Amino acid sequence: MVKTVGLFLLVIIICCSSTNGQDMKDILKIALDSVGLERSDIGYQQKGYWNRFPLDIPYRLTSFDDLFAEPLMLYDYSKTMADAVEKYMAPVYLDSNSISLYALTYSLGVDRKLGGFRSYSANLIPVSDSINPLEKAFGKLFGSAGRPSEYYTFGEKADWPDYKKEITNFANEISPEIELILAKAVNNLDDIIYWQKLAFRNCSEESKQKIFNIRDLAITQSDGTVYYPEIDDIAGEIDYASLHYAALKAAALAEETADSLIFHGTIPADYYFDLSTPSGRIVFLGKDYLKKNKIKSFDCNNTLLVIDFGNDAVFTGNCGGTSPTNLVSMFIDLGGDDVYKADRDISTCGAGVMGIGLLYDQSGNDLYETKNCSQGFGFFGVGMLYDKVGDDKYRAELSGQGCGYFGIGLCFDADGSDNYYIFGDGQGCGGVGGGIGVLADYTGDDYYKGEPDPKVFSRPDYHSKFNINVSNVQGFGGGRRGDGSDGHSWAGGLGAIIDISGNDYYLSGNWSLGCSYWFATGIAYD
Repeated sequence: MVKTVGLFLLVIIICCSSTNGQDMKDILKIALDSVGLERSDIGYQQKGYWNRFPLDIPYRLTSFDDLFAEPLMLYDYSKTMADAVEKYMAPVYLDSNSISLYALTYSLGVDRKLGGFRSYSANLIPVSDSINPLEKAFGKLFGSAGRPSEYYTFGEKADWPDYKKEITNFANEISPEIELILAKAVNNLDDIIYWQKLAFRNCSEESKQKIFNIRDLAITQSDGTVYYPEIDDIAGEIDYASLHYAALKAAALAEETADSLIFHGTIPADYYFDLSTPSGRIVFLGKDYLKKNKIKSFDCNNTLLVIDFGNDAVFTGNCGGTSPTNLVSMFIDLGGDDVYKADRDISTCGAGVMGIGLLYDQSGNDLYETKNCSQGFGFFGVGMLYDKVGDDKYRAELSGQGCGYFGIGLCFDADGSDNYYIFGDGQGCGGVGGGIGVLADYTGDDYYKGEPDPKVFSRPDYHSKFNINVSNVQGFGGGRRGDGSDGHSWAGGLGAIIDISGNDYYLSGNWSLGCSYWFATGIAYD
């Protein structure tokens, strides 16, 4: 009875909040008094003597128990998230700052997942030395991995590989301003890699590989169908503060690099630089290179950093997505109508599995067409997709468009009328392990769809006589209910979809639009 009355009273409060009366009576108190209840009766404070209540569910977010006890605070909790989107994605802010993505990653991701941080600064390392700064930055990147940038044999310097020569030749083709910007990017990527490695220093390579092999959490966890003991094993071994510090640095670096390059100029339009470092390829693409050389698609596998200076292109592979050989991956696109495509099931388009994955697209009408675990996805990592300007289309199957399992997945779009489509478990899905999943869109007439029809994608829900899918989208939080299977229950996380302005359309099946299940929180804010 208490729960039913509580929900009814919430509706009253929302309806009355728009009135203009200055002497409005306390409607909530009147309603509670009429049924003999106090404010404290709205909500639950679980007791250890309750029979069958699962008190010991691990991985609960620090916010859950208090929101469960004080559900009226959910509005304030949601509003602070929306306020962050409204502030940091507003055009006037974007025109005068280069920390939008950093601020959003902190406010909607890190601060919701883990305490200990304040949003003072990402502490990016400056580069002021104008004498061969790019060569020095690459030298540091190689040196951190215990590798030289040039080799000697038979008493002489080897002709190949001569990474130092390739870097010098490239530096001679660009302006000093551009060289400093790129040197700072490489230098800070080396720092990000340091913090990412520190985060997983206690995790074995075997354990990390097992995590990469798990691709089906969306369909195996809600009712505890499959138990992965390696997840429990590794969850307690991760230094989350170091992981999130690396993510905040990556967010700040991507936007600052993009804005600086747009302001200071570009590299030669037909130039192509592709260097294999111990931490992955670093690629710089002049804006006409692909067209001039009639290259239809560009492979981004095994990349640490890709900067595209404005090609209209099809990009394949891990575009800002981690892999077992690249646990930090960043893709920065400065313009062009692009297609980010993955024909196979790989982590891409801002996917952080066991690390940091980030895709930053400055402008253009883009198509994101991937399968699972992509488009702002985090699993024991942080994944960020940020598209600033353009009418964009997002297509995914499962676990994407702002989805986190034991990690943080963020999908942000600042401007344009956008179209989002996913089979399920996304568009703001906070999954098992206290995962954070947020989809935030600032403006435009947007279309959001989580496939409701089992004939298109088969995941029918018995609650609807198997005629409507389980969607788990658009502000959904859900955990692992293991009490009916193996007894291993995990709390869900925080899923949120936030849209600030525009005439928007939402379509989905069950478990969606501000819905939560099993020690989780779901928010839909428009």
